[in-house]
Amino acid sequence: MKNLGIKTNSYLPPLEENVSIKSKEELVERLIALTIVTAKALDAPNDKVEKFIRNFNANRFFTQSEKRFILNPNPSLEESNLFSWNVEAAWILMWTLGLVPHIENEIIECDADYVFMNILSSSQGALIAKSNVRKKEEILDYLDYIYRLHWAIKDSSVKGRTIPLMFNYNIVFERHYTLNWATSYLEQSWDDMKVNT
Repeated sequence: MKNLGIKTNSYLPPLEENVSIKSKEELVERLIALTIVTAKALDAPNDKVEKFIRNFNANRFFTQSEKRFILNPNPSLEESNLFSWNVEAAWILMWTLGLVPHIENEIIECDADYVFMNILSSSQGALIAKSNVRKKEEILDYLDYIYRLHWAIKDSSVKGRTIPLMFNYNIVFERHYTLNWATSYLEQSWDDMKVNT
């Protein structure tokens, strides 16, 4: 980050290594839910969303806030915009599950079409079968990077410094939020997850 002109905080404590990575099954269930919610947020017709839910028997995967959004036939633009960022959460879960071969240090928008094509045309069983959860050390290394980058972006915003365009705050937030959940941070549920910097 220093090479890119981003000020870091050397006093940030290292992340706790004694964490528990969610099971492959839990990660896949969350991935399916996020992908379906994103499809609705990006204007997929309600009948298509209902078909995705039936295909995956996905009602059991949604959180309370996701259920309210899914059941709303006419969500507000603000709600849809908020849930549309879930595609970035889905992307980092695909990486965690080994369904995306690598992830760049640059934080730019993912390929949403790739997410939809590879998740919504599959099945829960197939996704579990082809997933290979990355080693805990690799996940924690990337989470540490995102944690420090999140701090740097917030600090730069407070102090009026610019951040290179390849670091999108919303995407950094989604990745931090998602990896905190994936590593069972504070044992919090998805809707209650804290993202501290």
